[in-house]
Amino acid sequence: MPDFALLEELARLASAGVHGPAEMPFSVPWTKGSPEEAARSVFQYVLRTFGGRQPAQGVSG
Repeated sequence: MPDFALLEELARLASAGVHGPAEMPFSVPWTKGSPEEAARSVFQYVLRTFGGRQPAQGVSG
């Protein structure tokens, strides 16, 4: 499971751009918006994803 430092690094990388501005390859548009919005969205998306997991799912699947 990523720690906050790793999530911050992931968010920083995402803020630099993940795909072209005319594309949206993801069903959840976490890359949309300004660099700051994209960084915040990726951070929040990962937290929600892990936060919504059930104990039986574990952290790997």
